Amino acid sequence: MIDKTKYFYWLTGSEEEQEKEIVWREMYSAIGYIVHLMQMIDYNIANILAISDMNTKILEKEPLTEQEYVEIKDKAKEFYNKIISISTGRLRDKFKNSPLLSSDDVSLIQDAIKKRNEIIHKIFIDDLVAKKFDNLEEVDKYIDYLNKFEEDLRNLNEELLCIFRDNRFQLILFKTVLK
Repeated sequence: MIDKTKYFYWLTGSEEEQEKEIVWREMYSAIGYIVHLMQMIDYNIANILAISDMNTKILEKEPLTEQEYVEIKDKAKEFYNKIISISTGRLRDKFKNSPLLSSDDVSLIQDAIKKRNEIIHKIFIDDLVAKKFDNLEEVDKYIDYLNKFEEDLRNLNEELLCIFRDNRFQLILFKTVLK
């Protein structure tokens, strides 16, 4: 059993203060989850780019010996480790040219990057300085926007997972053909 006072310590003010605190915490929770989803999307883009790079190298060298396959796989792992630390925005040129991502996928990723940046900069800079969110109705409207964006990101992440799984599966099949 958890100690609820650790999580609900702030529920001690007036009803009006509690309502404001709940709405604010929900907004920041939604923003945090959106940041988490974007990190998952970054991770999946890095995986897709590494798989794409590996596929390209395999096709260039066919037929491969098992040793050549292992070398390509190791280089793909190095490539992945290098690009996983790069933000999605900085990966834009790489994923725009990936043969594994459709133009619709690229467009959705670019739109997600733009919205994420707007949320982070708008909330934490513009809107807080302007005290826009002192009005709970404004925060409530914004939460609707955040919830819709969260749903879009979950769908995009699922699409990227499918692309990764499908292409990873092809590499597994290719590796079994080598043996």
